[in-house]
Amino acid sequence: MTELISLALAKLFLKISGDASDGLLKILISQYSDLIETYCHRHFSKGEYIETYDGDGSTKLFLNEFPIISIASLSIDSIACDSGDYKVYASEGMIKLVDGSVFTKGNQNVEITYNAGYEAIPADIGLCCAKIVALTFKEIDSDRIGIASQTFGDQNTSFIISQFPEDIKKILNAYKKVLI
Repeated sequence: MTELISLALAKLFLKISGDASDGLLKILISQYSDLIETYCHRHFSKGEYIETYDGDGSTKLFLNEFPIISIASLSIDSIACDSGDYKVYASEGMIKLVDGSVFTKGNQNVEITYNAGYEAIPADIGLCCAKIVALTFKEIDSDRIGIASQTFGDQNTSFIISQFPEDIKKILNAYKKVLI
């Protein structure tokens, strides 16, 4: 799991100096980095991935991670494909076979090893992580975790139940992998 922002950036965003809050901030950064990647159904940092898929008889294969940087190997039914046998659509995370070939139907018969992800976390993803870390940190600091509003006369309290604020969701949705 990769942290989407550094401790230094979180502290800068919150205008915090000193190290008294470092432990809590590290936990929040880790947890929200993981939550953002879970929400988007993907990892953002560059890495090597080895995956196996069921062939479905189509010419297209959508990989779990993107953007695709390179393909180390691709095989269908244990037969290696040459790089000229397919076209890579990096930003979509898709491999398309050419010359009428298909990913033959079968269980776990397509194997691929590839590199994907970003060299540097996109700035807007980092901003989302910094903002949600800051919001949560401030809620914890004010003892109002999850409370949107509170009235003392007749004791009326409303709670925040959204996973992310709408402005953050709007940005994250642009990076979210669509599950079929």
